[in-house]
Amino acid sequence: GRTDVFGILSRRAIDGFLVKNAGIREDGANPTEAAEHFANLRGQLGRCGLYFGGVAFEGYQCPVKKPANVANLAIPYVDVVTTSIDSGMSTTANMDKLADMKRVLGGHPLAAMGKVTVENIRAFKPYVDCLIVDTEVSPTELDRDEVRKLVRAVAQ
Repeated sequence: GRTDVFGILSRRAIDGFLVKNAGIREDGANPTEAAEHFANLRGQLGRCGLYFGGVAFEGYQCPVKKPANVANLAIPYVDVVTTSIDSGMSTTANMDKLADMKRVLGGHPLAAMGKVTVENIRAFKPYVDCLIVDTEVSPTELDRDEVRKLVRAVAQ
């Protein structure tokens, strides 16, 4: 069960892990049982890597009307608030989502995961502390040239 997984994480040299649904509810009511349970387990087990907790994450939660509000509610529960770069939204709409979330988070880290490309990375960089590249770097295997281009784009 869940307890076993977190126990294993606490005994390993894990730098971080991603949960695409951190269990934070948009209505501002008490977090879901999963969010509370995980927060309690982390307290009991100690550090087990950075927790990238998903909020307003495409395909893993009910649609969220105000992603920034959910991001703010997640602060006590996750190390890095993490959201998706939504495939059904334009780059501008994704930028607006990330900018709103970053504004309410203040100094709390924000990560975004999705189809990050050389063409769109500059648009997202100002709003996030971490970009998690989805499998779009290559559909079947790691393409070293594409990775180099992406790294150069991040460094610019």
